[in-house]
Amino acid sequence: MRSSSSNKCVLFPCLFFACILFTISEKLVAGESDKVKLNLYYESLCPGCQVFIVNYLVKIFDSDLHTVTDLKLVPFGNAKVSDNLTVTCQHGEEECKLNAIEACAIRTWPDSKKHYSFIRCVENDTTKWESCLKNSRSEKAINDCYNSDLPKTLILGYANMTLNLKPQHKYVPWVTLNSKPLNAQSPDDFVAQICKAYKGKAALPKLCKSSAFSNLVRAVVQECDAHLTVLSPHSVHRAHAGESEKVLREAFAEASSHAGSDKPSVIFIDEIDVLCPKRSSRGEQGVRIASQLFTLMDSNKPSSSPPRVVVVASTNRLDAIDPALRRAGRFDTLVEVSTPNEEDRLKILQLYTKKVSLDPSLDLQAIATSCNGYVGADLEALCREATISASKRSSDSLILTSQDFKVAKSVVGPSITRGITVEIPKVTWDDVGGLKDLKKKLQQAVEWPIKHSAAFTKMGISPMRGILLHGPPGCSKTTLAKAAANAAQASFFSLSCAELFSMYVGEGEALLRNTFQRARLASPSIIFFDEADVVACKRGDEGSSNSSTVGERLLSTLLTEMDGLEEAKGILVLAATNRPYAIDAALMRPGRFDLVLYVPPPDLEARLEILQVHTRSMKLGDDVDLRKIAEETDLFTGAELEGLCRESGTVSLRENIAASGVFNRHFQTAKKSLKPALTVEEVETYASFRKSKSSDSKTVPVEKKKVNHSNVLGLGLSWKVGVLSLMLVAAGNFYLKQSKHVELAAAAT
Repeated sequence: MRSSSSNKCVLFPCLFFACILFTISEKLVAGESDKVKLNLYYESLCPGCQVFIVNYLVKIFDSDLHTVTDLKLVPFGNAKVSDNLTVTCQHGEEECKLNAIEACAIRTWPDSKKHYSFIRCVENDTTKWESCLKNSRSEKAINDCYNSDLPKTLILGYANMTLNLKPQHKYVPWVTLNSKPLNAQSPDDFVAQICKAYKGKAALPKLCKSSAFSNLVRAVVQECDAHLTVLSPHSVHRAHAGESEKVLREAFAEASSHAGSDKPSVIFIDEIDVLCPKRSSRGEQGVRIASQLFTLMDSNKPSSSPPRVVVVASTNRLDAIDPALRRAGRFDTLVEVSTPNEEDRLKILQLYTKKVSLDPSLDLQAIATSCNGYVGADLEALCREATISASKRSSDSLILTSQDFKVAKSVVGPSITRGITVEIPKVTWDDVGGLKDLKKKLQQAVEWPIKHSAAFTKMGISPMRGILLHGPPGCSKTTLAKAAANAAQASFFSLSCAELFSMYVGEGEALLRNTFQRARLASPSIIFFDEADVVACKRGDEGSSNSSTVGERLLSTLLTEMDGLEEAKGILVLAATNRPYAIDAALMRPGRFDLVLYVPPPDLEARLEILQVHTRSMKLGDDVDLRKIAEETDLFTGAELEGLCRESGTVSLRENIAASGVFNRHFQTAKKSLKPALTVEEVETYASFRKSKSSDSKTVPVEKKKVNHSNVLGLGLSWKVGVLSLMLVAAGNFYLKQSKHVELAAAAT
C-alpha cells in the first residue's frame, strides 16, 4: 500500500488546512486495465481542494486523467501519527492505517518558479536518505525510499513534519467562475495579500477598470468555501435617512453570524470610492455612510485571535476615497491588480475561442502579443466582434481568421486607454530613409529591452527610461519615434503642448499623471512628447513661454513621473525638440533622458532613400533620375523632400488631369517653388550644442566668481567720496585754527 500527505494554500491560513491520505488499489478488471483506482482521503474545510488534489496526485503516479478516484472527507484533526509507525485516518466508522514512512514519502515545498514541485530522492543508501530528506527543498524529492532500518524517531519526525506542514501562501490553482478566465498572476498576489491581511483584518485592492475583480473575489471565496456578502453603491444607497446605515449593519451582522458557525466570511464592497469619497466631495448621506462603515470596521477588530470577518473593497480611483479608510486597523493592505500579461491574454483568448472554428493560419499568440492593455472584458468583446465579422463574411461556415481579429481590433480597444490617444503606429523602419546608424541605436534602446527582457535581467542591466531626439524641423524625429513603437509592438501615447496647457489650474498636471498611469497599465508602452522644449523649458528663463508657474508645475510633474519609472517596467519616454538648448538641465541628466540623439538633416544617400520611399507608389517617367534630384536638393529635410514629391505629382496633374506619370520637368518645376528652410548657420548651431554637451561631460566645470561692475563702480565712488570728505574736514579744521591765531594776535596788539 502506498500513501502520501500533502497540503494546499487556501484563502485563510488559520482556518483551512488540507491533509491528504490516499491508497492505490490494484488495476481494475478487464476493459479498464489502463485505469488505476485511487482511494483518496482528504482532510480540509475547502471542497475546492479536490480538483487540486486529484490533478497533482495523478501526475505523481504518471497516471492518466481517467484515473478512478474515491474521495472521502475526513473530519478536521482526525489524521494522526501513532507510535507504531502508522497513520490513522478516521472516516466515520472506517479506519485507514498507513505506514508512516509512506505518509512522508511525498512532500511539497514552495518553488520560486513552479510554486510547488514534487521532490524525488533516488538514494538507496540509508546513510544518504536522512540528508536527502533534510535537503528536500532542492529539486530532489522523495520517492520509493522505503527502509525499515532507519531510526524510528527520524521516521516519526518526518511524518509529523509532513502532516503538520503549514499552508504556504504563494500558490492558488487556476480558478474560474462561470467559465470566465481570471488573471493568472492576480490570484497569486491577491490570495497572498488576503492571507497576510487576514491577520490585520482588511485589504483594499486597487484595480483598473473592467479587470473582473469582483469575479476574482467570488471565485477565490468559492474555492475556499467561505461565505460572501457583496455590497455596492446601488444596494446601499436608500432614499430615506438611516436606511443606508441599516443595510451596512445588516450585512456585517450576516457575515458575523456565518463566521460564528466556523465558516469564514468575506464582505466585498465594490466601488468603495462612491460609498466613501473624500469628505470635501460628499454630502450629508455620504458622511453618515462613511461614519457607519468606520464604526463597523473598528468593531470587527479582534482582541487576540484573527478576525473571522474579512472586508475586501475595490476601486479604480484610489485617490478619490477617504484617507481615513486607509489608516491602520481598517484597510491595512493595498493590493494592485494589474492588467493581464501576454501569457494570460493568450489563455483568455483560447478560452473564448475554444467553441469556434479557427483558421489554421490564425496565430492567437501574435494576437495576444498585440493586445497590450486589454483586460478580460476587452478580450471577450474582441472575440465577439471577430465572430460577428466572420458571420458577415460567410454565413455558411463560421471560421475565425486573422482578418476578422484585425477588423475587431479597429472596433474594440483597451478600456483603460479610452479618452486618450493610444495606438501602435503603422510606421516601419523602411518608411524612414537614411539614418542607418541612428535607427540601429533606437532599435537597441527601444526594441531590445522589450523583446529581450530576459537577457537584460540576466545581465543585471536596467533599460533606459528616456530618449531625447533633437535636430532641425522636418528631419523625421516623430516618424522615428513611431517606427520604434511599431517595431517594439508597444502602445504609443502622444502628448501635445496644447493638451497639457489648460486654462484651469492643475488640469495639465492631472493629464500628465493620468497618461503615465495608463502607460503603466498598457505596458510595454512609449510616451512621446513632441516639441518637448515647450513643456520642459529651462526654469527661470526670462522671456521664455515657460517662465510662468504653469510650465514650472508641468516640469515638476514630468520630473516626478520620470523618476517613478525606475520601478515600472516596459515604459519609455521619447521626446523630440528642435531647441535642445532650451530644455531644463534637470531632464538632461542620466536617469531621465539617458540617451540624447541628434537627428541630422539627410545627406546625399539619405535624400536618395527618402525620394525612393516617397516615390515608390508613383509612376515615374524614364527621364527621372532620383540621384540627380538628391544632389540638387542640398539642405532639404525629409519633410521637404516628401513635399517635393507630392508637388511634382500635383504639377503633372495640373498639366494634364489624365497624365500617365511624373517626369523630370515636373520635379524641376516643383523644385523652383520650394526652397529649403534650413540654413548652414542653423546646422552649425546644433553642432555647437553637441560640442558643448560633450565638453561638459568630459571636463569638470570650475566655478568662477563673477565680478559685478556696478559693485566695483560703487566701491570706487564711495572711496572718492570718502577721500573728499576727509580733505574738507581737514581744511575746515585748518581754517578754524588760523582764525583763532589771528584773533589772538589782534587782541595782543
